[in-house]
Amino acid sequence: MQSSTPQSRKRKVDSISQLEGAGDESEADQKSLAPATTAAEQQNAPSPTAPASKRPRHKADASVDGDETGYNVATADPAAFYHPSSSSSSSRTMSAPGGAPGKVSSLRHSGGLTKAPAKKISVNIRTSDGGKPSGSFETEAWRKIQSAVAAVHTRQSVGFTLEQLYQTAEDFLTFKLAETLYKRLETEIQEHLQKEQSRVLSERVSDEEAFLVALNKTWLVHCDNMTLIRNMLLPLDRKYAVTTTGVRSLWDLGLFYFRQKVASHPEIQRKTLLGLLHQIQAERNGNTVDRNLLKSLIRMYITLGLYSEVFEKPFLDATEIYYTEGRLGILYLTTCVGLGYDLMLPDA
Repeated sequence: MQSSTPQSRKRKVDSISQLEGAGDESEADQKSLAPATTAAEQQNAPSPTAPASKRPRHKADASVDGDETGYNVATADPAAFYHPSSSSSSSRTMSAPGGAPGKVSSLRHSGGLTKAPAKKISVNIRTSDGGKPSGSFETEAWRKIQSAVAAVHTRQSVGFTLEQLYQTAEDFLTFKLAETLYKRLETEIQEHLQKEQSRVLSERVSDEEAFLVALNKTWLVHCDNMTLIRNMLLPLDRKYAVTTTGVRSLWDLGLFYFRQKVASHPEIQRKTLLGLLHQIQAERNGNTVDRNLLKSLIRMYITLGLYSEVFEKPFLDATEIYYTEGRLGILYLTTCVGLGYDLMLPDA
């Protein structure tokens, strides 16, 4: 084993000094790249030996401790009630453990604890105790419908929108008052058609055609009124009248009482039948008549179920008499001409 010479030992010392100098330069470079610490941060920096109770907490943690939910965010398991927000990575939503949707708050690092705005809910209270309608509901709701029906019958402007009347009828069904509404409406229709009966009978007309015109107008107006009333109270018609055995639809209800109060009245029925037969006879004789008027009234008889009961037999009898008399006249004329006799025609 050879002993080291002074030259070799000098080279080893030089190499070790170079390595130590390189290490000092790297530490200086790292210190120069590190950000400068401000005086405020140095003052607020926690002491390694300071107790946990005196250490300053994060701003967000300090605000959560006093939250009204009663949960301590600093000591509880974060996974129990922190859920990442889908809108921003800097905010989180806090709820009670188990996902209870009771008190919900938003935790933002920049502003501390911020509560979500309360949702405004509008509730229209229509019922009293037990889910039954209040005492004034039925009266006020019926007054609204009654005024609308009266406005329709008198051909005046209705003071409510179709949507409002539809909703009122829907409320009657909700509170199981559909039968009450139906009977009240039935009474209104009867009273109105009773007045129409008196009006038609009091018509002072000079001839049968004028009476037919007045009756036809009454019929057409009644059909328009019932169509509008049905549209206003459509829930009553669809969900009660049509689906309940033994109850007429609103349209059939109007037809039933028009037949009973107006068309089947003995005096009105007599004048209508004679007027129609005379108009048909006049057309057969070559006179000009209002065919639309005849068509409308005959369609009225068919719709009301009175055609076969009231009109058909008298119409067929009148037709038979007309063509029988016409055939006898033609036969007499042909016989006289064939035999060479002069025709003894009556004076005009």
